[in-house]
Amino acid sequence: MQYSCTGHEIYKHLGFKQDDHLYGVYAGWQQIEQTKAPIKIGRSVNPVAIQRGRSQGGADWYFGCYYVLPNKQATFDVEQLLKQRLSKYNKAGGQRQTELYTFGMPRAISQIEATLDEMNLPIRNIVLELYHKN
Repeated sequence: MQYSCTGHEIYKHLGFKQDDHLYGVYAGWQQIEQTKAPIKIGRSVNPVAIQRGRSQGGADWYFGCYYVLPNKQATFDVEQLLKQRLSKYNKAGGQRQTELYTFGMPRAISQIEATLDEMNLPIRNIVLELYHKN
């Protein structure tokens, strides 16, 4: 079963305000009606801002996972290592997006968690927390 949530749901769960920072790395997808885009893996300082940016043009955005990181530098470090490891699965979009991948959410989650573990960073998936809460 695939779990998902929005940036607003993440912030509500944590009691954050819209402009608060929540450093993290995520995997998610855009969807218009029944059409899903490829998985995107990226870094963030604010999932609500990601939600707003990805929901332009009538698309809905869903986080399949959002892992909390201790600071902004950690987001860059994790993203860089993930890009190196996953380059053979990269699916460059029509507008040269480099964060799109050909695999599904289970593999995205396992790759992110393995990277966080290797870097001795905490593994806290807010999407999974929300699923267990509900």
